[in-house]
Amino acid sequence: MPILSQTLSYTNNLVHGCKVALSNATPRIQLFFVANCIKLIAFIFTGLAGFFSFHPLVLGTSISLFLWLVLMLAVALPQASMLLAAYQHWLKPAYKASLAILAVAICISVLTISTVMVWNVVRPAPLPSIASGLVDTMSNSYDSTSFSIQATENLLSGKNPYAHANIVTALDASPDAYTRLTPLRTGAFADSFPYPTPDELKSIWDVAINNPDVLPQEIETKFNYPAGSFLLLAPFMAVGISDIRIILIILLLPAVIYAAKRIAPRKRWYFVLGTLLSCELLMLILSADTKLLCIPFILAGWFTASRRPYLSAIFIGIAVATKQTAWFLLPFYLILIWKTINLRLAIRGGIIVGAVFFVTNAPFIIADYHLWLSSVFAPMVDPMFPLGDGLVTLVLTGIIPLDSPILFTVMEVATFVLCILWYMRHARRYPHTGLILSLVPIFFAWRSIMSYFCCIDTVLLASILTKEETCHEPNQVPA
Repeated sequence: MPILSQTLSYTNNLVHGCKVALSNATPRIQLFFVANCIKLIAFIFTGLAGFFSFHPLVLGTSISLFLWLVLMLAVALPQASMLLAAYQHWLKPAYKASLAILAVAICISVLTISTVMVWNVVRPAPLPSIASGLVDTMSNSYDSTSFSIQATENLLSGKNPYAHANIVTALDASPDAYTRLTPLRTGAFADSFPYPTPDELKSIWDVAINNPDVLPQEIETKFNYPAGSFLLLAPFMAVGISDIRIILIILLLPAVIYAAKRIAPRKRWYFVLGTLLSCELLMLILSADTKLLCIPFILAGWFTASRRPYLSAIFIGIAVATKQTAWFLLPFYLILIWKTINLRLAIRGGIIVGAVFFVTNAPFIIADYHLWLSSVFAPMVDPMFPLGDGLVTLVLTGIIPLDSPILFTVMEVATFVLCILWYMRHARRYPHTGLILSLVPIFFAWRSIMSYFCCIDTVLLASILTKEETCHEPNQVPA
């Protein structure tokens, strides 16, 4: 009975918090949820394009993703609520509609997965194709996940994860493994542009699976991530927790709970809602996407930057030592420390981040630095196909007849430099724009997969809620 009463109490608190959120949200918070609804639309376009094999639909993804970036930059502005106060006649209804859409999407996803779990036990008839497609999209792991599991198992067995990486044996148990490979533009795929067909991938896979010791040149076979990606998993797998989904939840919960507790009670419900209604977070957990591994540390690192800068630098160091996507955030993080505290502390923070990265990766660099470099930097130097939801969709749909990544690399680097220069000048006034600016260059990349943009908006929400103006004073300029 105590458990039942506690559950009812938490439910009542959640209902009350939702009512408060609906009635008292500032324009800045309202815009956040509208932007997240637009990001959900981007996911829907991606799913439809894959399900119907109709590439032009990814243009909708690209447009939605660009609009999401623009709106998130607006959300990051401290003056956003004051500037948006005049547009409440459309923003408030859009906010309520967005909350409803996000809630319905979460409910549909959870109900579908629950139904399928029961269906797999009872099996009265074949699963309808559309439901099966949704479940496959949400619950199938990526090649990076299988690779990370294999790397962790190799580490626990005393082997060098980079030297014993084998994508063929990592994916061996999956019947549709060939759909989750990362193909390279070499050998039989040299002329398969803009992307190899499923039949082409299967033909290479069928040969590889029969002789897994001879890795085909048409498939990315190097383990592409820094050592943190398997060192974080190792303690859990050593005690028998092998489901990546459970590990992701265990890592995420402390960071989310800490952030929620640091936010003032009357604003806390917006963060709770933002986390609970994140379809992106749900899908990444269900698909066991290891790109999510660095998010708890980015959240903890950025959120504690001004209060505990040394601890913050350790968290960011772990994120940087885990996934390359965190590298884009590092310059903005150091500039934030520099401009809001002082340069000396930013230098010390950079040293701490570098030390964490080096200590984490040093054993593997020392063992074979050439292998480590070629593996970790493979996504940047190997001949990969265009893929993603950013500007590259113009290539994928044939609108721009371009088969070289050079122009996209130039745009990505130029955008990255421009964003850094802008942030150096304006970081003191617009501190949290750095989170979103770190994602802008990825939009122009040759490979701009949706999960590269994952959950930074949750970090932004937690950060701005610590500085956001009170709910009843939307016209007050925040500190």
